[in-house]
Amino acid sequence: MVFYGWWMILVMDIIYMIHSGLWYYGLSAFIIPLTQEFVWTRTEISLGISLSKVDSGIDGPIVGWMSDHIGTRWTTIFCLAISGVLFISLSLINSLWSFYALMLIIFVLPTSPFTAMATAVAQWFDRKAGTAMGLYSIGGALTGLISPVLVWIIVNYGWRTACTLAGTFILLCIPLSFTIKNYGPEHYGLLPDGEVKEEKSNPQRYTRVPDPAQRETLREFTLREALKDKSYWLITIAYSLSNFATQAIILHLLPHLINIGFEPGLAALGMTIVTLSSALGRFGFGWLGDIFKKRYVFALSFAIMLVGCIAFTNASAPWAVFLALATFGPGMGGMFVSRISIQREYYGREHWGITQGFLMLISSVPTFLGPIYAGWMFDNYGSYVPAFMPLTLLWITAIVLMVMARPPQR
Repeated sequence: MVFYGWWMILVMDIIYMIHSGLWYYGLSAFIIPLTQEFVWTRTEISLGISLSKVDSGIDGPIVGWMSDHIGTRWTTIFCLAISGVLFISLSLINSLWSFYALMLIIFVLPTSPFTAMATAVAQWFDRKAGTAMGLYSIGGALTGLISPVLVWIIVNYGWRTACTLAGTFILLCIPLSFTIKNYGPEHYGLLPDGEVKEEKSNPQRYTRVPDPAQRETLREFTLREALKDKSYWLITIAYSLSNFATQAIILHLLPHLINIGFEPGLAALGMTIVTLSSALGRFGFGWLGDIFKKRYVFALSFAIMLVGCIAFTNASAPWAVFLALATFGPGMGGMFVSRISIQREYYGREHWGITQGFLMLISSVPTFLGPIYAGWMFDNYGSYVPAFMPLTLLWITAIVLMVMARPPQR
């Protein structure tokens, strides 16, 4: 019999693919249409979109608290309902200030269900947490399938129609959310990973402690305890630096490809390559994190993105650009799943929602600034190359910080 936690991950992957494909990666497709219709600068558009992207960070502690107290199912439904309605409302804007007003509403209200769904994964898996997080994040890899469809709708029917359809599809994810259980498996008479109750008596097998020195990392940390740990801040800062660079590149990837001569459809294929190739990192790094020390695996994801960024920034031929993006993707996917896995191992699962939410709150600042930085650089230099190359320094710093992030002690 298949453990129910795996069925939850399958459904959450579908929700992840649709929501992230539209909100996270899809917004890049609206930059040029908005520029053409309203004659806004890239900086002005980036400022508004950055407000929507930082939403998951600002509301992270709220969504984390909701997940821990009212349940992951109802929190997911609440976020999907708000984000679907707001995406439809985006089709009604007629000025820069109405655009900013809507983005500000998105900034204030919780619209991202990812903290809630990731909390559900952390609650339902223990020994197999790395693999489970990797499979959960596969939904993020499939988001690339959304970009070509969204670009085709924008080109043929306009960006307003695309907004209406996008919001509608997000609302259609709500019925799927009822598959998600509100609480951990113990609440339903089960054990994490699908273990049978007899195996619980063997703590060595159930917790998979590789050596006595690591038993201290198995304690459950409250948010206050986590904030006192140096490694929590090293992880947070490293992820924040990487997120600054990643957000700057992802939001402006389609405009960059079009700017160097790609047709819109071919540029959308570039986004598809990034996200689909990230599946290798999302699952592979989850598996590696179950075998090797997670901080080294996390640092490896930064190194891969560093190489990919240098390669595609200096490439111009389509085959070379696509090869470079296929290199960047696994690192990006590995970064997301490694951050979740190391937090789960270092600080436990009982308070996972709130510790995850606070980390996302801190990282929301670079999430906000990254796209604005890239847009401002383009407005001043007419190219994204001067914006992308300095980002490599951030990944070098992140690698050093992650290597220093040792497991917390009692």
